[in-house]
Amino acid sequence: MRFREIVQQRLKEMGVSPITAARTAGLKRDSIRGILRGRAPSIDRAAEICAALGLEFYIGPARSGALTPHANGLTAAQRAVIERAVQDLADLLDETNETTT
Repeated sequence: MRFREIVQQRLKEMGVSPITAARTAGLKRDSIRGILRGRAPSIDRAAEICAALGLEFYIGPARSGALTPHANGLTAAQRAVIERAVQDLADLLDETNETTT
């Protein structure tokens, strides 16, 4: 699921508009609406939006019990899927940094 879809779902669950959620959290009125329109947020902005919507935002080492590519029992195909997801995230972060600089 993409970040935009998660934000859309959470807004629906909360029953608020993107502008209302942003203003309530002290963000610029278009900060959440921009995400819904396909704009990639910076990591800081994504964390602020998650906080505004009551969502957890975490980037760091795998938490205890979480699957990693080195976990026992993963097939080569499963490791390939995880590696692709990590690469997709890195690409998204690169795109975000390019658009903010």
